[in-house]
Amino acid sequence: MKTQTALKILDFIKKKGKARPHDLVRFLGISHVALHKQLRGLITKGLLVKQGDAPCVSYAFPQSTMGDLRSIIREAIPILKRYNIRKAALFGSVVRGDSTPASDVDMLIDPPPDFSLFDRAGLTVDLEETLHRPVDVVDYKSIKPLLRESILHYEYPFL
Repeated sequence: MKTQTALKILDFIKKKGKARPHDLVRFLGISHVALHKQLRGLITKGLLVKQGDAPCVSYAFPQSTMGDLRSIIREAIPILKRYNIRKAALFGSVVRGDSTPASDVDMLIDPPPDFSLFDRAGLTVDLEETLHRPVDVVDYKSIKPLLRESILHYEYPFL
């Protein structure tokens, strides 16, 4: 349950940009004490930062996480459009904010009907060369059933 609570906190902040403790308590239906324990854990892991002082405290993703997402998206969009990709989203460690310089970029795509294996390989190579890191390209239709709900719930759509 604790992991699910942490994921719900991250998801809420991803959607809102930042969150006040009061809003999180109402959303999660947990006590302030339980919430602050979760928030301390997320801050310790570097997944969230505390902004402001009481009574105007809020929590958000570190700027490096949002900057990394924006950079990846900005560089990926022209490549995806060149391959006629109509829909794309990021998921995994880059979205959660716990990626390292060695982490891969997990990307969901909705390719056109005539998208071949050669197109997929070309897209992957072009993305890896541009982003300077490994890229795992996954078709929305080929997500494994056991992972589908988790991936789609925490995806970060951008195209």
